[in-house]
Amino acid sequence: MQTNQQFEQYYHDLCHSCGQSWPQIRQSLSQPTKPVLKLALQHLEQVKQLWLAADLTWQPLDWYPLAVRWPQSRAFPSPLPGFEQGLIYALNPSSILPVLALQLQPDDWVLDACAAPGGKTMLIADQGIDQSHILANDISPRRFHRMRQLFAKHGYSQIKTQRWPAQMLQHKIKQKFDKILLDAPCSSEKHVYNNAKALNQWSAQRIKILSKRQFRLIRSLINLLKPNGRLVYATCALNLAENEQLILQVMKKLSHRLKLVPALSSDLPGEPGVKIHPDFPAKSVVRVWPDQTFDPIFVASFIKIA
Repeated sequence: MQTNQQFEQYYHDLCHSCGQSWPQIRQSLSQPTKPVLKLALQHLEQVKQLWLAADLTWQPLDWYPLAVRWPQSRAFPSPLPGFEQGLIYALNPSSILPVLALQLQPDDWVLDACAAPGGKTMLIADQGIDQSHILANDISPRRFHRMRQLFAKHGYSQIKTQRWPAQMLQHKIKQKFDKILLDAPCSSEKHVYNNAKALNQWSAQRIKILSKRQFRLIRSLINLLKPNGRLVYATCALNLAENEQLILQVMKKLSHRLKLVPALSSDLPGEPGVKIHPDFPAKSVVRVWPDQTFDPIFVASFIKIA
């Protein structure tokens, strides 16, 4: 594996300050994790019967029953019954947490502001939300078209889609939303660590640039929230600048517009709810450090002040 000494030192220091072991985190970043398989409720029994007929273990997550663990008897990766038919979708269990943080209600109107590749958008629809009440937005032409193909394959073609810069949405859309998910563009260190070109190009300056962009996105999306609406911010980044420190900045500069609230109602597997900064009460933010099951995820939830 190619190394970048600045990257190594930065994340060694980060892990040390957070009580984590950089060698263990680095090993988790370098290894692929088995995904779980997301199911829509209407396909659950059909897929279960296909798996049982193929003598595959059926083990739903105890904290999210519409996802099942990769079957122990089947090598990863390999074809699984229901995949080609668009009945199941593979994702890391970390991806489920931001959707749970939205605390969705059946009549909600929902915006997924940076939606591609689309897995979290489909999870939103799986919570009983009318697909026509969901807007999936992404600026990248390539990712946008792949997302639409994904929706069509898996039966989510009624979800509305747009390809606008997320910061421009407040000028493009007159509608207000009950819930907004901002799965923000971020450093995505797991991708960087496993991509020689990205690792070679990594610099701490990029983190600062992304953090400023993320703050602008949050500030602009407030205008699309209904009073008392919920905005969930998420990244797959490890660093503090795009996570805890950014939330502190939001609390300082936007406290007249947003109130930080508990991200999740209960603890889930994978060490969520780790309190990194003393200014955060327990469970107000969720950080999952990577391990053999979970990829990195950070989640914070805000309510718009009426």
